[in-house]
Amino acid sequence: MAKREFYKDKAIMLPDEDREHLARALFHLVADSFVMGVKGYNFHWNVVSPIFEDLHEMFGDDYDKILEDADSIAERIRALGFSTPGSLGTFAATTSMSDQNGLPDWQGMIQEWIEDHQHFVTEARQVQQIADGMGDNNTLALLDGMILWHDKRIWMFRSILNAGPDRFPQRQG
Repeated sequence: MAKREFYKDKAIMLPDEDREHLARALFHLVADSFVMGVKGYNFHWNVVSPIFEDLHEMFGDDYDKILEDADSIAERIRALGFSTPGSLGTFAATTSMSDQNGLPDWQGMIQEWIEDHQHFVTEARQVQQIADGMGDNNTLALLDGMILWHDKRIWMFRSILNAGPDRFPQRQG
């Protein structure tokens, strides 16, 4: 990642090394988001199901939000004083999101989509640990909203597969 030499982050005053470490971690989330967004397009275009219209809309809503969030993360990287690579090759080399191989049936799509949402949440929480250690509340807040949204989508897609919780919490005492 190329750092702009003349830029100093006046908002949070982090040392250059810390900002670069955080920017690299955030870029990993941008790459994951783009790979997930492309997979969302694939599922949106190709889903075949008795609940086609619902799934078609859900995948469409998701890829819109995921790519919007990628833009917000990229803007945070810029605010930290670094450029954000934007090539497909760089995304492919940087992501840890699994690529879409083949075309699963609609239930397989949902299961894979749930796993992708869970993967993003895990990665975002790791980035939050970095940001928290640096006292970067702006990045923490940005990722909090994204994690909450992904968590909600996980339970919504699980509910379609009847894979959600099946009991009420037990009382203590």
